[in-house]
Amino acid sequence: MDALREMLEYVRTYKERSSSFTVQWSARGQGTLQTSYFRAKNVLEALDKLFYDRDPNSITVFSVIMNPIT
Repeated sequence: MDALREMLEYVRTYKERSSSFTVQWSARGQGTLQTSYFRAKNVLEALDKLFYDRDPNSITVFSVIMNPIT
């Protein structure tokens, strides 16, 4: 029962512990600009999520923006 309470508390406070980020990027060799959205604690964590299971040299990042709190 304690585990369920802890899980519920985690879900309730998740948005308070993380921020929303918008990342604009392009894959090398492609001219199209891609936009991805992430929830992360900071900019580095958002980029880690973008690069997950990808070659970091295959992506060019143009911007990382922390979205306003709503």
